[in-house]
Amino acid sequence: MLAEAIAWLILGPALLRLFPFQRLLPPLCRAETEGEWIVTQRQQQTAIEVGHALVHGNRALPWRSSCLVLAFAGAMMLRRRDVPYILYLGARMGDERLAAHAWLRSGPVMVAGGDGERDYAVVGTFAG
Repeated sequence: MLAEAIAWLILGPALLRLFPFQRLLPPLCRAETEGEWIVTQRQQQTAIEVGHALVHGNRALPWRSSCLVLAFAGAMMLRRRDVPYILYLGARMGDERLAAHAWLRSGPVMVAGGDGERDYAVVGTFAG
């Protein structure tokens, strides 16, 4: 799983630069507001493992991946394992500039970018 995380952390920035985010989303997930969905214990464990792989993969690279890249990579990994998730896009005003953040959650498990939930207003959710 670590090798897959590293591959997505390397491939993700290239995809996000080559294609508009709106073109990458449809195959990845559908625009949706957060709803009730059930995540089994096994799926929660998989989400935890994906989160750990992203953290260790990010540490193994000579650069640090952005929150959007981490959330995108995690979504790709969860999708491949048929684990439901929601990718969040958030924004807030800070120091007279707009700041953006992305995070990924599967049921109660914060897979990537977990600090955004309390500091950023949700501007988009995408369920997969």
